[in-house]
Amino acid sequence: MSLRAGSICILAAAAMGLAGAHPVLAQTGAGSRVAVAADPQILTRQAAARRDAGDHAAAAETFAEAGRALILNNNAAEAAEAFTDAARSRLALGDVDGAYAVLAEAAERLEAAGPDAHPAAGRATASLARIRTNQGRYAEALTLLDRSEALGGEALDGPGQAALAYDRARILDFLGRAEEAEGHARRALALRREHLGEADALTADAMNQLAVSLQAQGRYDEADRAYRDALTVYEAASGPDHPSVAIALSNLGNILRRRGREHAAEPVYRRAVRIAEGSGDDELLAQCLTNLGWHLRMTGRSPEADPIFRRAADLLVQVAGPDHPFTGIAFANLALILGDQDKHSEAEPLFVRALAALEPAVGANSPDILATLDGYALTLARLDRQAEAEAVYGRTLEIARTRLSPGHPEAMRQTVAVADFLLDDGRAAEARLRLDEAETALFQRIGTGTGLHAGALRRTQPLFGRQVRADWALAHAPR
Repeated sequence: MSLRAGSICILAAAAMGLAGAHPVLAQTGAGSRVAVAADPQILTRQAAARRDAGDHAAAAETFAEAGRALILNNNAAEAAEAFTDAARSRLALGDVDGAYAVLAEAAERLEAAGPDAHPAAGRATASLARIRTNQGRYAEALTLLDRSEALGGEALDGPGQAALAYDRARILDFLGRAEEAEGHARRALALRREHLGEADALTADAMNQLAVSLQAQGRYDEADRAYRDALTVYEAASGPDHPSVAIALSNLGNILRRRGREHAAEPVYRRAVRIAEGSGDDELLAQCLTNLGWHLRMTGRSPEADPIFRRAADLLVQVAGPDHPFTGIAFANLALILGDQDKHSEAEPLFVRALAALEPAVGANSPDILATLDGYALTLARLDRQAEAEAVYGRTLEIARTRLSPGHPEAMRQTVAVADFLLDDGRAAEARLRLDEAETALFQRIGTGTGLHAGALRRTQPLFGRQVRADWALAHAPR
């Protein structure tokens, strides 16, 4: 699981459009504004006092009332700030749906107020998109972000445009559209470098997001460099124990593992978990635990991974809910561990639950569900449900062909899994055909890349092992 910086950041500052910024209440004056029944200045002060006293429910209502009054007073910018504060108070109560409702009201009222208020409506809509992103409702989030840009994207300054590009990159990445995500991540990074500087934590967020997109495309060397750049900035800007450092470390561990450097990866994963343990952020901890657990499983230590995956799943059910895609990944990991222990009857319903959470969020043809589908197919095969298993394997090959570039490491691994299934089913000729296709794609990738990389060949060594196995099976087939 690749971690995206800002996974718990929902609201944007109404005045600035920067993710995670805290708006400063502007002073309101009498001037020539239209008179309203309630004085928004008084309401704002009352709301702030209630918030400071810990009465977030009353604060939310009063901030929203102030926002309505400010719209009537033709003060869109301050109205958006007031509604944003109302949403923050709802979030302080754990009421995400209430926060969404407040911001939806703000967006609707501001859009109805006329063109001058549309930029503020766009910023409120961008916050709605962030909520939906955090809820795993990525397609809806993308639609909201499109609307946000249409309403006020042109009016944003450089940092504001960078925030929208960053948000779009995150959503596209979650949807498995890594090439598109890369372009928007690069734009966000360029804008933040220009307007905020190389050493700003928001610039590091864009570096991290770029690395996530590169990793999804199998461009591990480039992703490695981008994660290390982000880690350097995070540590300098926020300190060695900041949650953002845990994000970069856990992602860097994923790259080290994929490049065959498992011994270097483990201390990086464990440092990320230690930081997350002290952060108070259970979602971050669950994701860091997931990456550590996956490392342990891939290095043949499934018994050690089992309690780690179970803890991650418990945390995600609590903080994200059973239907969130992150929780779906946790269910899939538990199922894989059960499969490692030949407990396939127990694993099968967990795979079904995992796919039920993942497919509506990321799409039925997303590369992000390949590992889950592969594990599900293997489980079906072990339960002697060969026809069902073959149908699922057919899905995985179609996803690999249509959504991944030729010779992508994940596509190679999936081809190997299908070849194993075919060989076990006594269909060596079909297995050989799949492996021949994969071998051609692999050398196409190496030949069109930046050079011959020993690491690329090492990662695909199992492919050649299965090629030999298929050849041997064919040579000794009954005649």
